Formats: sequence, structure tokens, C-alpha cells
Amino acid sequence: MKKKELKVEEKIESPEEPKEEVKESADEEEGFVLREDGVKDPVLNRNEVQEENFEYDSDPLKHIEEERKLFLAKYKKQNMLKWVVSLIALAGVITTWIVIPNVAGGQSWAMPVMISIIVTLLALLILYTFWVRRSLNSKMRAYFNIFYEESNKFVFDQEGFDKLEPQSPDKISKEQFTDNLMYKDIIEVGSRGLTALEYHDIPFMVCDCAGQVKTEKRIAPVFVGKYLFAASNYEDDDPIIVYLKGDVRSLPPTDIDDKKQVHNDDKVIIWSNNSKWEKVVNSAFKKLLTQVHLSNDLVDFAISITKGRVFICMGYDDPLMVLPLEKPYNPHPVKTYKKDVLAAVRIIEFLNK
Repeated sequence: MKKKELKVEEKIESPEEPKEEVKESADEEEGFVLREDGVKDPVLNRNEVQEENFEYDSDPLKHIEEERKLFLAKYKKQNMLKWVVSLIALAGVITTWIVIPNVAGGQSWAMPVMISIIVTLLALLILYTFWVRRSLNSKMRAYFNIFYEESNKFVFDQEGFDKLEPQSPDKISKEQFTDNLMYKDIIEVGSRGLTALEYHDIPFMVCDCAGQVKTEKRIAPVFVGKYLFAASNYEDDDPIIVYLKGDVRSLPPTDIDDKKQVHNDDKVIIWSNNSKWEKVVNSAFKKLLTQVHLSNDLVDFAISITKGRVFICMGYDDPLMVLPLEKPYNPHPVKTYKKDVLAAVRIIEFLNK
């Protein structure tokens, strides 16, 4: 399945994503949320997950499914009311246009009265539409917040993780993504769910994120997945890029033209102009790489080690990155992520020794 673009801040605009606060609103196009700045966020999964009776074996996962049902009910109700009110307003306009001229019999007051009624109806419709959009935005943000809060409770409820703190705004800036020096020509970074926490007393941050570039025909993603970043003890000016190859869905680093390829086998590619790169990517580091298990969910895995910092791009497919709406919440991808993230933070820990 081809990855969808997560446009945001933030769309992952934190995860910012993210940039300054960007309001979101429900759009009629299936599977997307349309922000007021015109960017579409593929965050509502309406029909890609097959109907299943999933088991939610923890309170956070149960809570996500309960909130999904509540939000879906509100979403459908407000959408239905929007159409009903729109039809009533349209009927009022048509009735006014037909009835008043017949009643007035050509009198001069007919046209001003008719225009006044029509303008009033249209103004009320616009105000109502604005209210519905604002109300739905508020409910959607609340659902998003609960989704990430409960997901993080589940994922990071394991030994070593501590001081979990959601960020506000919950997005990263464009620079926080481009600083990883792995992807060139980035024009937009979407994100959400930015969270700060610690692993064995080492601070790091994580969010859903999408880096995007402009092609001849469209805006295309160069990365979609979980984005982690932290400090490191690496002191060289030349970065080291380590990439675990994925399948046909993978999106490898693109900003490698000025970097020397120092290693390439069936599983891993390494780029660096640092002649002593092997002192960092040593046997202990390589052992940690064997703990990264690519799968149907985890498509690929990229590490950027720059001076004083480390960035990890965990490329995931739609089942994890698309928030559920019409179909039941599928807990299997987040259970996979819970295992995958341990491999990522152990690499961060290694680079801070």
C-alpha cells in the first residue's frame, strides 16, 4: 500500500508538525482533513481497515476505541444537520423567489423584500456553517489529543521510559526536521503528537511526521512515520547516515549527493565523509541495528548522527499513521510500534554514552 501524504504543521506539522497553530476542519473528501490553509491531512481512516472484532487488552486501547465511536457519532450528526439546514435554506431561497413575485403582483416593494429575505437566509447559512466547522474542529482536536495521550500511555508503559509530557503546540518546525540532513528540497513538514520524554534519563522527543517535496505534478512525501530526535555525544562536523533498506514502499534518504557511500550490503547503507565513521558505527552499534525488525508496518529505518544530535526516522505505513474514524481501531500496528521504538531509543542511548 502506498503511503499517504501527511501534510501538516504539522499533518505529521508537528506531529511541528509543527508550525504555528493551524486549524483543521472536516472535508468531504474521504480520508482527509482539510485545514483552513488548504492543506489536506490524511488523518481519518474511513475505509481501509477491514471490519474486524479487535480485542483491546489494555485500558488505553479501549479508551481510544470508545472515543472513536463518540467522535464518529458527533461527526455524522453534525454533518447530517449541516445538510438539513442547507436544504432548508435552499428551499427558503427558492420559495421566496417564486412566492413573493406572485403575491406582490409587480409592486415595487417585491424586489427589495425578496432580496432582503434571500440575503438573510444566506447569511444565516454561512454563520451556521462557520459554527459547525468550529464546533467540529474543537471536537476533532479533543479526539486527536486523547488518541495521542492514550497511544503514548500504551507504547511507553515499559521499563526505562519516564517523564512523558505532551507538547503544546504539538508540532515541530520545518527546521527541526531539515536539521537531520537526510532529505533535500523539503518545502513542507507536517506533524502532530509531539511528546517529550526520557529513556534511562536521556531526554528525547517523538512525533508523527511527514517531510514533503514539490515534484513537477504534485507535493510528494519523502518521509512519513515516527520521528525521534535527541542529543548525542558525536562531535564530528561530518554527519553519518545509516539506512536500513525496506521494500518497494520505502523512502530512502535523498540528501546524499555530497556524502560518500562507505558501506552497502543487502540490509544497510551508510553515507559519511567522516573517515573514522566505523568508530561510531562499531560492532556494538551494529548489534543494536539487528534489533530493528522491518515489517508490514515498519517500512524502513533511517538514522542521522550529526554533531551533538541524533535523528531517527521510522517509516511506517498507513495502518499506524492514519487515525481511525469509521472503522474500528486496529491495535496491532501500535503494538508493533511499541516493540520497534525500543530499538530506536537504545540507539539514542548508545550515542549518549
